[in-house]
Amino acid sequence: MLPMMSPVHQHGLVDVALKASGYNVVNLPMHDTKSVDVGQKFVNNDACYPAIISIGQMIEALQSGKYDLNKTAVMMTQTGGGCRATNYIPLIRKALKDAGFQKVPVVSLSLGNQGVESTSGFKFTLPLLRRVAIAFLYGDLFEQVTYHTRPYETEPGMIDKMHEDWLKLVQPSIEKGSFKEFKKNVNQIVKDFDTVPQRDVVKPKVGLVGEILVKYSPIANNDVVHLLENEGAEAVVPDIVGFMNYSLYNQIYKYQHLGSSIKAKWFAKFALDVIKWLNSQCKKP
Repeated sequence: MLPMMSPVHQHGLVDVALKASGYNVVNLPMHDTKSVDVGQKFVNNDACYPAIISIGQMIEALQSGKYDLNKTAVMMTQTGGGCRATNYIPLIRKALKDAGFQKVPVVSLSLGNQGVESTSGFKFTLPLLRRVAIAFLYGDLFEQVTYHTRPYETEPGMIDKMHEDWLKLVQPSIEKGSFKEFKKNVNQIVKDFDTVPQRDVVKPKVGLVGEILVKYSPIANNDVVHLLENEGAEAVVPDIVGFMNYSLYNQIYKYQHLGSSIKAKWFAKFALDVIKWLNSQCKKP
């Protein structure tokens, strides 16, 4: 199971990429604020708010009785940097133990950072990386075209329906990891959203910045995107691929200056090249 960091990226995109790679993943609910209360019960209040939310989602899901605990694991990234996200894995394990789920495995994801643990049940492969990169870039594209057009739509619900329709259409290209289909779909998505009738009004644009989960999670930010739109503004949210690039460039820097492995460096360089090419297809006029 995956904590809900960003619905626009995870729902119908990243989960599809992981399932096509052999992992039966479940996205946890995107609007369940009860998880905050559960997280506060099992996570020290000195921990950051994203940790409380993410771990609360996991514990609440395990307590629901919906899952076979003998066949369930929880998944979380591990940065290996200065952020408290480096401590998520031990925080999760302590919370699972305190809640009575100490036998549930924790899958730790890391981009080759030294000092973080490996997970035998999960491996980064070339097909997986292709699928995940395509999925996140689709998410960034949908975020941009949806947030830019929805505040101006003449018929309420039109943009959300177009978004849902396109989610289904792009899933085969994610499953295949097809760069060719990605490029074709990107061009058509932009054209379709450009043809939606819009009201001729000027609205203030409000940028959302800060911690990664708080930018994207409706639970963490009290659904601030819809709040801004209801108040007459257009929300502008940075793309998640920018954060991924930052993390990958870190691996190259650590190899050059801090003695990290050459394997991590080449992995990062390859991933950056793939993302750069894919991203260029989204930004072509």
